[in-house]
Amino acid sequence: MGMTLEQFWDEPPFLASVYRDAYRIRRKTENEQAWIQGLYFYDALAVCMANVFSKKGAKRQDYVDHPFDIFPLTDEEKAQREQEEYKKMGEVLRAMQQKQRNMKKGD
Repeated sequence: MGMTLEQFWDEPPFLASVYRDAYRIRRKTENEQAWIQGLYFYDALAVCMANVFSKKGAKRQDYVDHPFDIFPLTDEEKAQREQEEYKKMGEVLRAMQQKQRNMKKGD
């Protein structure tokens, strides 16, 4: 647990329960870190397998471009993410429009 024998025998008895609680918290944190690492590994393996077994000419899968959110986003972060999504959507729409224009010119 991290408590020395001297602390166990010479310090106040409640200290043992504090050390036990700290040990449990530390172990829980380590377990959660291992779980998150497993998520990253699973995602990397899934992307790899999807790219290996995809049909020829299919769009390639990409690994995540930012860490998983383990804490709630602030309002500023939410607004920034929305702006990034709008920009991406605008780029996709512009590319679609350009493709349509090129198709009409080809007729």
